Amino acid sequence: MIREFLFYFLVYAFLGWCTEVVYAALTTGKFVNRGYLSGPYCPIYGFGCIFVLMSLNDLINNKILLFLGSVAITSVLEFLVGWFLEKIFHQKFWDYSTRPFNLKGYICLQFSIMWGIGCMLVVDYLHPTIQIIYGFLPAIITTIFLVIGSGSILVDTIISTNSILKLNKELKRLHEISDRLKEISDDLGANLAKTSIEIQKDADETKAKIESLRAEQRVLSEKRREKLRENARKRRRMLRALPSWIHKEFQRELEELKDRL
Repeated sequence: MIREFLFYFLVYAFLGWCTEVVYAALTTGKFVNRGYLSGPYCPIYGFGCIFVLMSLNDLINNKILLFLGSVAITSVLEFLVGWFLEKIFHQKFWDYSTRPFNLKGYICLQFSIMWGIGCMLVVDYLHPTIQIIYGFLPAIITTIFLVIGSGSILVDTIISTNSILKLNKELKRLHEISDRLKEISDDLGANLAKTSIEIQKDADETKAKIESLRAEQRVLSEKRREKLRENARKRRRMLRALPSWIHKEFQRELEELKDRL
């Protein structure tokens, strides 16, 4: 049973990724490797379909209950995953706040309905075919598929999570540099005003301080630009894959990275 459902999970995770890619292509006019992970899979689709199949497969003849149950299960799943990721990373990897009838930006009526329709199609038409394919495949082929598929997702999850944690540190550093640049700008303004009202002796000392502040400002500005370039290059795929990505602490820096794509 576990082996069979793991097979279904991997298949639906891949088909979910395909769905996201098609949706992105239709809305943006180009290919975008969507999702938190780098590989061709979106685990939330795999979990969503598995939960629906395990809970609602007996309702295949009751379309209304099947639809409503699918909407409920997938909406709860999407809400919990979005909430959990935000608590762990202090970021929203998707945000429906601008869409009508949304709940804290994690879910919205439009996509909940689409989930419901999609799950009905899976239960009625797609899953019976996938069951036949699973029964037809030799055990060795299934085993290889399960090992490679689950291993890839596990490694991808570790790498992507590590990348997000590193990005958090980089965004924090960019934020600190921005704060220091603002302090320097304020100090420059104060010292420039001081030179206009103080005697020449003190003014010479103030001018030296101004030059020192300007030198630090140039160094920090260049360092900030370089960090933005480097992080935009390293996280190009993820920044494109998550267009509504929101950071609770460093949104300004995240937007600057997006602007450099």
